[in-house]
Amino acid sequence: MIAEDQRKIIAEWMTLYGSAVWAYVYAITQDHTLTDDLSQEVFIQAYLKLPTFRGQSAAKTWLFAIARNKARDYFKSALRRRVFPTASMVEQKVGTSPSAEDEVLKYFESHQLAQAVFELKPIYREVILLHVKESLTFREISEITGSSESAVKVRFQRALQMLRKKVEKEGTFHGIRRQDSF
Repeated sequence: MIAEDQRKIIAEWMTLYGSAVWAYVYAITQDHTLTDDLSQEVFIQAYLKLPTFRGQSAAKTWLFAIARNKARDYFKSALRRRVFPTASMVEQKVGTSPSAEDEVLKYFESHQLAQAVFELKPIYREVILLHVKESLTFREISEITGSSESAVKVRFQRALQMLRKKVEKEGTFHGIRRQDSF
């Protein structure tokens, strides 16, 4: 493959998948600076390994596999530092005219849910984020993680159960119950 062709492909992939790769790496590392570095390394490795890309999976799936391996390598290193997330991974979808109370509750609930997701073990957090946030199929997730499709489905179901239990256990989001009024 000609170097110019490789540059064009990687530039296109960065445009198409750069934000998704960054969000995925951030979900794993929970550190903005580290995410910037690792995301850059993902595309550098993709550029270097592009001639070996066989196209048996989607480019996005391949990039996510590289991202997962980069993050895994980082966490195996002695330089690991863990930063707790401060931003919500849940995007707010605002209706046509919600009440102020509903807006406040949605804000707290989404942050509480994001917090609960980030508290999951990485193998459960990963499958939730890839399936729900990135809309990847269980098959694509199995390609990224190197696990069987059935194992991925089991992890997803367990993660959902853990999230349900956490929400039910707390019964509130930041001390605000749905029936409470302002």
